Amino acid sequence: PKSSSELIRTIEGIRNQLNSTQDVRLKNELLVRLIDISKSLSLVTQLGTPFVTTLFKSLRLLCADREAAIRSQTMRTLRYLVQDEQTIDLYYQLNIDLFTVRALERDSKYLWERMQGLKLIKRIMSINPTLISRSLVQSLIGIAESPKDDFRRVCLDTLRELSLLNPDIIASCNGIRTITDCMLDPQSQDIAGSLTLTLLYLL
Repeated sequence: PKSSSELIRTIEGIRNQLNSTQDVRLKNELLVRLIDISKSLSLVTQLGTPFVTTLFKSLRLLCADREAAIRSQTMRTLRYLVQDEQTIDLYYQLNIDLFTVRALERDSKYLWERMQGLKLIKRIMSINPTLISRSLVQSLIGIAESPKDDFRRVCLDTLRELSLLNPDIIASCNGIRTITDCMLDPQSQDIAGSLTLTLLYLL
């Protein structure tokens, strides 16, 4: 295995290329390389918070890239880099949650980008559901309340799951009302049973 100094040099090289190139294909390849490296790496422990902060700042720029494919791949990369509570703190400190909301709320034609945004939210939930922010929950609620949104069902299911893990944040964002309304909606009758059980659990 590579030493921490070797890993830093490798990732710094990737970061510098990401910052300098406009080639979409190269950007995508570099992000995939970053994912591969992160799978066997404890970011903060092995690389240190300052270096990881710099890396996250570069990825934040790519969250606003004009190419949907790069924005999607960046969300996917962040999902692998968000590994623990320390990296979740960095994610919020740099306001990357706002870019996640933006990805999730895009038009239906940006399916891959929206899915990667949702997976990133679920990644945070799996690490520590109490660290989910109001901005992320409100985005899920907004989509769950939109009958014509293709992502309504998966966002509603995520809200249902989160209500069992962190009911306080759901209640504070008025999510209980959303779950209740969806339970009574004829379009959601196939999941009304699970929504009912969720409400009974909360009561």
